[in-house]
Formats: sequence, structure tokens, C-alpha cells
Amino acid sequence: MKRRAMWTAVALVLLATLAAGQAPEQYLDVYTVQVKPEKRADFDAITKRMVAANRQNKGDSWLTTETVYGQGDRVTFISIRQGYGDAEKASDTFYGAVQKALGKAGTDKLFLDYNQCVVSSRSEFRYFCFLERLLLYSGASNQLVRNFTVRWKKHSLTTSMCLSAVRTIDGGV
Repeated sequence: MKRRAMWTAVALVLLATLAAGQAPEQYLDVYTVQVKPEKRADFDAITKRMVAANRQNKGDSWLTTETVYGQGDRVTFISIRQGYGDAEKASDTFYGAVQKALGKAGTDKLFLDYNQCVVSSRSEFRYFCFLERLLLYSGASNQLVRNFTVRWKKHSLTTSMCLSAVRTIDGGV
């Protein structure tokens, strides 16, 4: 009975892996911001205005995370994209939604205030590995995905493109 259950589980994992491998290529559009500690309240207020304007005018969608353990005042915005063209279109959609709500002068002022709250920022466009997709979509915890990705990278040279969203969110491993 145990042997049958084990082989059933192995077969399900293999089928899920094959299905995830057949999925279209996806990329993570990751934008990480290091906020000035003394400007954190201003940053949160500005970001809330941007989000409200974006939602009101059906702009782009993303996931926002914050580092709670480790280096503080780091905020990461993550979106899944199908390619470079999709990322460019999403950027234009977001900017257009904010500009529609606040006008050209209001948008310029908002982004100027936003930049004054930021110490540094970086943007990455990364391949979203099918194994990470499998783990993330299966509901695995962030810690499990992070541990899996670190172990996977240590044992394989071919996974250099297979970077984890969780690794960036946690501030590195």
C-alpha cells in the first residue's frame, strides 16, 4: 500500500513537471527600491496615490512585497510578463493610468516626490524557471521555494537563468 502511494505521488510530480515545462515562457519583471528610512512614511503615501490612480484607470497589475527580516526599507514590485514587449506595454499602461488620474503636471510632481524618497533602485527582467513556477503555483511556502532554489543552484550549472523571485524579495541568500 505504501509503495503504491509513493509511486502515485512520484507519477503526479513527474506529470506536473512535464505540464509546467510545456507552459509558455514567462519572465519576472522585478523592480526593487531601497527607501530612505526617514522618508518611509512619505514613500508609502506616494505609493498609495500611485496605486489608487492605477486601479481607478485599469492600469498595470503587480505584487508588492516588503523585506521584514534583513535589510529594512526595501520594497519590491513583481510582475509576470510574457516578453520584453509585454513589459514595455505594461510600463506605458501604468504611466498612462497615473497621468489620466493626476494630469501631466501632477504625475511629474508625484514621480519627483517619489524619487526624493528613494536611496537606490534596480530593475531586473529574469527568466521564470518552470520548477519555481511549479513550486509557487502549488502553494509551497516561500521558505520552501527559497531553500529549493538555493540547493538547486548549488548542484547545477544550467540553472543560472533559473532565479527565484523569493531570493530577491528576501534580499539574497
